[in-house]
Parts: sequence; C-alpha cells; structure tokens
Amino acid sequence: AVLDALKRMLNLRQTHLPMDQGLDLLILPELAVHPDDVQTHLVRFVRQTKTMVLAGLTYQQLEAGMPMVNSALWVVPEWSKDHGYQVRTYRQGKYHLSHDELVFNRGLRRVMGFRPCQWLIGLKWSSSSRPLRLTSAVCYDATDLQLASELRDKSDVFAVLALNRDVETFDQMAIALNYH
Repeated sequence: AVLDALKRMLNLRQTHLPMDQGLDLLILPELAVHPDDVQTHLVRFVRQTKTMVLAGLTYQQLEAGMPMVNSALWVVPEWSKDHGYQVRTYRQGKYHLSHDELVFNRGLRRVMGFRPCQWLIGLKWSSSSRPLRLTSAVCYDATDLQLASELRDKSDVFAVLALNRDVETFDQMAIALNYH
C-alpha cells in the first residue's frame, strides 16, 4: 500500500519507458528508515521502479558490544550482461556527531562516529555522457571542509541527509560548498 501511494505521488520511471522519464534518485532524510525495512521496502521499491535510493537509517548496532551508528544506505539498481539485474547496497557512515547525539552519549557511549569510506556512485543519466558521480554526507559530515575539498573534482552531486531544525544554516552551507 505504501509503495502504491508513493508511485501515485511520484512519476516513477518504469523499465519499459525511456530513461529520460521519471525519477532517477529518491532521497529519504537522516534517521528515516528502519534497517529491518531495507529488504522488504527499499530493495523491493528499487527492483520495481529501477530508481536509485539514498536513505537515512535509524541508529543501528553493527557489531555486538559496540555503540550504535548513524548512517545512510545507497540502494542502487545495476545491470550487466554477465550478471543481469541486481540491487546493491552501500552504507555511508556519519563520523561527526550532532549536539543531541553527544548529549545522548553523556555517561555512556551509546552512539559513535562511523565513516569507514566515502562512496562515489555512478548514475547513468544520459546515453551520450559519462555517468553522473553522486556522493553524500549524513548531517554534520557535510561541514567537514576536508571531505568537501577532497570530493570537489571527484563528484558532480553532493547530497546531504540531515534531520536538523536549522534548515537555513544547512542551506547556506550547501551554497558555500557549491563555491568551495
């Protein structure tokens, strides 16, 4: 029912329609998706629509006995003549904790920073050009100027997933990063 409602709201590209119609990337904010819903909802959605998804996940403990992490997940449809159609997932971590996460950690370390790598995802958006190079940051990782500097000539799109009341500051930061 949720997938049908989403399809009605969005003009999603179907596999039999030209590449220039519909949605290529759906972005869901920080902490928006429970990890248990990835296979049942997000992967299913990507298989049906051939739309790439970048979704902020709720806190998750990746290793027993370790603090939880705040991360996002790229859910990417891929096609190759050798392997056919597949959906792959790539976890984008968040290293720089927000003020609320730091307060939550007082006394006990419940949430830790986690960004083992930075993903660059290729999106084929035109048959005549190279893939568009996408990357992302979760919330305060977007304020990491070293990261922005390293990605400047490597990425075309820098998506920021944030659950933050201070939208104006993040908008100004995005504008500043555009000139960086």
